[in-house]
Amino acid sequence: MKKYFLTVIVALTTLLGAQAEPGDVTIVPQLSFATRHAMVGLGAQAQFDLTNEWRIAPDFFYYIRNNDVTAYGADVNVHYMIPRGEKFVIYPLAGLAYMRYKIQKVDDEGDKYDDKHDRIGANIGVGVQYQIKDEMQLFAEERFQLLKDFNQSVTVLGVRFTF
Repeated sequence: MKKYFLTVIVALTTLLGAQAEPGDVTIVPQLSFATRHAMVGLGAQAQFDLTNEWRIAPDFFYYIRNNDVTAYGADVNVHYMIPRGEKFVIYPLAGLAYMRYKIQKVDDEGDKYDDKHDRIGANIGVGVQYQIKDEMQLFAEERFQLLKDFNQSVTVLGVRFTF
């Protein structure tokens, strides 16, 4: 199932990237915090403007180990841009989410074991961005992830660079 999900992400990214014109592609380094295991993540996002109001944004995060847990995730979200003045934009977002958690523990006898969990679900949330220059914006997003067996909130912060 995860191979199918990742294949869909790659196909959408390739298809939409081929349709983007200069000025419509954005690369986004980002920092996140996921509440499920209180983990900090580092990631990247590519954004493709479909129209002036709609864009699609696939992203990937790697979450730093906390309490014997590491994780990574991939999302594909759709943003609907609502301008609020010349430099400020608010956007609701919705999309697909994939998370993989790996728990590495040592039992009482000293034996190590790994326990892996794959979760597929949905994102719903809101984002804001503030334009600093023509090619650079600061942004923040709050996503609620509905995943199998649990839900979590994910806060994302970053800087957008438009090409």
